[in-house]
Amino acid sequence: SGQIIELHKTQQDLVPVLTLQISRYQEERSSHRFRLALPPDPLSLAFDLDKFTQVMENLLSNAVKYSPEASLIQVGCRLCADLIEISVQDQGYGMTPAQVVRVFDKFYRGNASNTAKEGLGLGMSIVKNIVEAHGGEIWVESELDRGTTVSFTLPII
Repeated sequence: SGQIIELHKTQQDLVPVLTLQISRYQEERSSHRFRLALPPDPLSLAFDLDKFTQVMENLLSNAVKYSPEASLIQVGCRLCADLIEISVQDQGYGMTPAQVVRVFDKFYRGNASNTAKEGLGLGMSIVKNIVEAHGGEIWVESELDRGTTVSFTLPII
């Protein structure tokens, strides 16, 4: 609606948060395989847990929704200087370059036909706003029939 996203940040270790989220998601979505690659050391930063959960839920949901059953979904997290980079990679249907350019547009759906997957086309726009409200950046890399990787950064403050 154009309103500013209000964040309630707390200092937390991102590693157990991601571990718990992926493990819960894997239990609920046993039709896919999940691999989590996390650094061995804690990754402490200030973030809004509810909003972060919303971001991850959307990215994981999309990965499952647009990937064949039994395919692998990889979630990675790594430290890059003063940023933490998180990525969700699927082996799904992928997108054309024209679709990638519009993926963060409100109400944009790559396939708006009657046979398309359910959704309003708001998820990725909301995700982008949440990531940017945290001071991060988000981007998508995709190739038709090879899958999609959505990556975003969060600053370590």
